[in-house]
Amino acid sequence: MNLLLLEPDERVLGPRDVRTRHIRRVLRLGPGDRVRAGEIGGRIGIARIVRVAAGGLELDFEPSLDPPALPPVEILLGHPRPIVLRRLLRDLAAIGPARVLVVATELGERSYFDSTLWDDTRTPMLEGASQGGSTLVPQLERARSLETAVSLLRSPLSRRLVLHQREGAAHFGRESVSAGARWAAVAVGSERGWSDREVELLLAHGFSPCTLGPRTLRTETAAVIAAWQAVSWYHGRHEGSTAGD
Repeated sequence: MNLLLLEPDERVLGPRDVRTRHIRRVLRLGPGDRVRAGEIGGRIGIARIVRVAAGGLELDFEPSLDPPALPPVEILLGHPRPIVLRRLLRDLAAIGPARVLVVATELGERSYFDSTLWDDTRTPMLEGASQGGSTLVPQLERARSLETAVSLLRSPLSRRLVLHQREGAAHFGRESVSAGARWAAVAVGSERGWSDREVELLLAHGFSPCTLGPRTLRTETAAVIAAWQAVSWYHGRHEGSTAGD
């Protein structure tokens, strides 16, 4: 937990709260100690432990700065197995793209879309945001078809990449996204990849094929690498433009 996330105006944590256990058992903090914290969707600052009562914690929070905005990167993700998606939502939230759009694919299991995972996607995404040290959580959406998912994208046609092994596919890296892009999208297939029809649909909607190398990776590995590369591109561009102003 690199950032203690609090609900707006939340100042008391119960004894069974995982945050309480982490603060007391892992960080070994007590009354008077301070920990970096932030309100979900809001500002970052310092929380001071006022007292420990019945095993719970009473906090005082002093916000001091706004979190950096999430990069204008959207990840179009073929729906993997629910247990994989839960881990992936946590990891993507830690990396911090602005949007994650999960889509049912032709080669994936259709029942995944109605998994009980979707009853609580907030918990793993808050875990990821806390790990990444931000109060901001990516927007999460899902679509039952690739056609619908593509229609929801904000990225311009020239700023879209699909991970797909095919002849002529470029190697994916930070330089894969133009420095002038305002939004960028990266499509990552589920465990069995994209169908031929889905690939053609993506290409028709402005996606360019790219690859992470000659080896076939798990969906969660590929998605994390691609998201990190795209977000890294944004931060590199932003830092570069700031330095040149």
